[in-house]
Amino acid sequence: MDNFGIEVPAPRDPALGIASFVPPVDTPVPEVETLVTVSADDESHRRSENTSEPFGPTTEGIFGQFLGFEDLVSIPFTEGISFRTLDSESLEVNGKSAPTTAEAPSDPLSGERPARPVPASLSISGVKAEPPVAELLTDASIRGSYAMYGGSTQIISSAKVREVTFGGADLITIVADPDTPAYGDPPQWVDSDLDGLTNDDPDAPNDRALPIGYPMNKDAVVSARFQANFTTIPYPIPPGQLMIRGANLLSAAQPYYFTIPATAATLVGNDVVLPETTIANPFPGTMNYGSIVIQWEFSNNGGTSWSSAGKSENQLYVPLDKPVLSVVYHTPIHLGVAAAALAGASTETAAIAKIWENFETREIKNTHIKAAYNGKKLHYYKDWDITSGDPKVLGAPTMKLLKDLDGTCVSWSFLFADAMFDAGIKAKKYIMQFESKTTYQTPGNPYPYPENLLIKNWDFAGNGTSGNNTYPYQNTPNDPQNPATMFSKSVVGTWHYEWGALPAAEVTDQAGLPGQNTANPRASFRDHVVVKVNGTYYDPSYGLKWASVQAWEDGAVAGFMVYDGAKYVIRKNPTGANVPADTEELPVDKEGVTKADGEYPGTPLPPP
Repeated sequence: MDNFGIEVPAPRDPALGIASFVPPVDTPVPEVETLVTVSADDESHRRSENTSEPFGPTTEGIFGQFLGFEDLVSIPFTEGISFRTLDSESLEVNGKSAPTTAEAPSDPLSGERPARPVPASLSISGVKAEPPVAELLTDASIRGSYAMYGGSTQIISSAKVREVTFGGADLITIVADPDTPAYGDPPQWVDSDLDGLTNDDPDAPNDRALPIGYPMNKDAVVSARFQANFTTIPYPIPPGQLMIRGANLLSAAQPYYFTIPATAATLVGNDVVLPETTIANPFPGTMNYGSIVIQWEFSNNGGTSWSSAGKSENQLYVPLDKPVLSVVYHTPIHLGVAAAALAGASTETAAIAKIWENFETREIKNTHIKAAYNGKKLHYYKDWDITSGDPKVLGAPTMKLLKDLDGTCVSWSFLFADAMFDAGIKAKKYIMQFESKTTYQTPGNPYPYPENLLIKNWDFAGNGTSGNNTYPYQNTPNDPQNPATMFSKSVVGTWHYEWGALPAAEVTDQAGLPGQNTANPRASFRDHVVVKVNGTYYDPSYGLKWASVQAWEDGAVAGFMVYDGAKYVIRKNPTGANVPADTEELPVDKEGVTKADGEYPGTPLPPP
């Protein structure tokens, strides 16, 4: 008999999620008789796995595996036992046939039967086999062997995802709205304490699940780290590559497979590390929005069997194309992608229609990953003296609206335009300024100004008593020293117009067009700003759209007002065009508009 110090692939404990491994045998196992002296020193293995009865005082259990057998062989023995192979299903012990143990339950993952435990160490032919060596007792001329296992091997018993990083050339980096907690740098998913909480974990404030974005029909890249736990088993394992794979849960919002193919991983300390892995075109055909939940798995044996490694979950936005020239704040991309994606939009026309439906509700809210900062209402002139920010700074109105949760028509127009940019819509977006054709020069002022617009609704009393045939109605200022102050905030917090007591105001504000989250916003302006896209005029401040400038004027403007040095004089909106038919030739210093053609180029990155 020859003893060969060769490591033999051994079965693995099914509790580890790993199936039995049976090496191939390409020739029949011939008969061979071998006399050995065997003893076991592990009391825990002195009970048969196939009977409730213990072995007798002079017998102990041998556990091994015939190469080519599907099942572990378990036989009692005494010193001086002799055995030989009979066929692939049985062996002979001391001249008596002993069938192999085929009663073991099948492994749920592989369908194969799991392994039995083996002694911690064995003494074979009087020679100690130290862990983790498995000695082959065989004849050099044959290829069949009987394997005796002993020793211990450390393996990964479980792993759980701790970090996931998304990258690649087409990754859309989504930024938290101004003056809200910043989202930070990748990894975009972190669960440092492995408790399942991310964005609002009081025990781990750096945990997070950041929103991610990829354009449709583009590749994604993902890498990850997993915390590994180890265990020791009393037998060597087959050589095999440590691997990671993953796949998303399918849903109506995420109908495509985001599949991370089985990829070789490395062990770094106690971490299993998945390198950057490309996912080819995971979001084809239409816009997409929802939670991308990735179920992770690991394998100790090169993919023969797999065990769960937890899950990660990120908010996902898939626009038509990658936004150009703009910082992508969370609220605008949510407005630009979510509704359009849930409707399965795949064209700009369809996407614009669904984006606009958000604004038609007049109930726009912000979006943030932390519950305390999410779902805040964005208002149109909740405070009537709100401003638009620096009109010379590109994107300032959007940023100020997101910061203040309140804004002007300029701010709301920029927000709507940015939502379209973030949805990947390439159609030109014009920031349009509506103002009266008629100017009026106040006495003592060398510069003429356009008439103020009175946005519906206003009540005109009688025929007016101003004595001015063009402007028959009059209102006196409440503060003659500061006539520009026409409104104020009451003690109870309600904004209202204030006019002088004598004579009584002849034109008074009435409930009219509601604005975004504001039932009765301010209703007098020097001009009004909307967005023109594909020939349609969108007024996001009021959630209304118009086919032409004239349609807007007829539907929105109640009258025109000027100050003559002593009082406000007012006229109703007469029939016909009182606003220029189209204002694409905007002033060169207009808010965020290029000199070339008036197209708004998108919100830029904020200054460092």
